[in-house]
Amino acid sequence: MGQPGEKEEVSSLIAFLCMPAASYITGQTICVDGGFTVNGFFLPST
Repeated sequence: MGQPGEKEEVSSLIAFLCMPAASYITGQTICVDGGFTVNGFFLPST
């Protein structure tokens, strides 16, 4: 957390979504952001 994601961290989700096991998943927003949006889009005030 607190760092940009690596392509290997995202690619496993993409690979899963391409598999028949994911065929029942429809119309979802899946955030792959390392927890950045877990509490909303609040940026620290400066």
